Order: sequence, then C-alpha cells, then structure tokens
Amino acid sequence: MRRVFGGRSKAQPKSLEEVGTTLEQRIDTLDARIAKLDAELRKHREAIKALGGRGGPALEQAKKRAMNVLKQKRLLEGQRDKISENVMRIDETRYTSSALDDQVEMVQALKVAAKTMKTQMKKTKELNPDHVEDIMDDLQDARDQLDDIQESMGAFDVPVDIDDAELMYEMDMLGEEVASEAIGDEVPAYAMDLPDVPTTGVLGGVAAETEGDEREAGVAA
Repeated sequence: MRRVFGGRSKAQPKSLEEVGTTLEQRIDTLDARIAKLDAELRKHREAIKALGGRGGPALEQAKKRAMNVLKQKRLLEGQRDKISENVMRIDETRYTSSALDDQVEMVQALKVAAKTMKTQMKKTKELNPDHVEDIMDDLQDARDQLDDIQESMGAFDVPVDIDDAELMYEMDMLGEEVASEAIGDEVPAYAMDLPDVPTTGVLGGVAAETEGDEREAGVAA
C-alpha cells in the first residue's frame, strides 16, 4: 500500500541554528505575556489599595484575582528560564561543533601542505640534503684553493731590509717636517719670503745710531 499511495517521508532533523532560533522566539513570546501580566498586577495592586480601608468580600476577591495572575506569571517565568537554559546549551554545542570543524579543516590543510612538501623534495634536487652538502664542500674547496694561491703569490714579495739607523733617520726627518709645517702655520707666507735684515751698510748704520742714541739718553737720565 505504501508503494502505491506513498508513505510519509521522514522529516529532516533541524539544525542547531534552527532550534536555537525557535527557542529564542518562544522566549520573546513568553516575555511579552509576562509583561502583560505585570500590567494586570499593577492594576490589581491599585484596586487592593483602594479597597484596603473597606475590607470585606470585595477585597478578598481582588486579592484572589491578583494571586491567580501572579501564579500564572511565575509559571511563565519558569518556562522562560528552562528555555533559556536550553538555548545556552545549544550555543555551547554550536561553539564546540564549530571548533571541531576548524580543527578538521586545519588537519586537512596540514595534510595537503605535507604532501606538497614531499613532492617538492622529490622533484627538486636543490632541496636534497646530500646535494646541499656537496655544494658546501665545493665552496670549502674553493676557499682552500684561494688561500693556496694567495700564499704562493706572497712568496714573490720583494724583501725590504731596514736597519735601526735608517729607521731613526727617517723618523727624525718626519719630526723636522712636522715642526716646519707647524711654524709655517703661525708665520704668514709673505713674512717667510722677506730677506734677512743686514747688520752692515745703510740699514746697519741706522740701527747702530739708533742704539747709540738710546744709550746716551739712558746715561743722561
């Protein structure tokens, strides 16, 4: 019969997102109903206050109605709290499931990376450890050969023999050059080109007369 008329297909289970959305909507509905009950309780409170001084059956009826509203409110609040706990469990489960999905994706990515690295290591000769070791050996051989060449070329250097006397002479000459350069810095260049003042002749006589006059002036004093 089921093959002819068809049977009921199994309903697909809802996802955690769908269940969580449904529960949150129920919480919103319960909150709206609780808010209405709060408004009713405020009205009953005002009525009880108004009948407080009178007493009698009217006051008892007002309290009874307020009690029924309060019990209904407590019932709805209990349902809301239970649904909120279920929503919290769903959120925790969703978080755990998401973390597991991330771990699976990471492991799959690592597998692909490892496979790619193995393929590159097999195809690429430069990444072969033996090949790299051969390159380093060749570089070391080249350095050794360069050292041998430089050592061989150093054998043809012309020896320079300098004794102590020649060394001291060169150092004295350098000292005189340094002293002359220092004096040259202090005396202007035009003064270094002037000839020496003669001690004889016209200028010499003038200098002698000037010196004699200075002596006579000293004796007279």
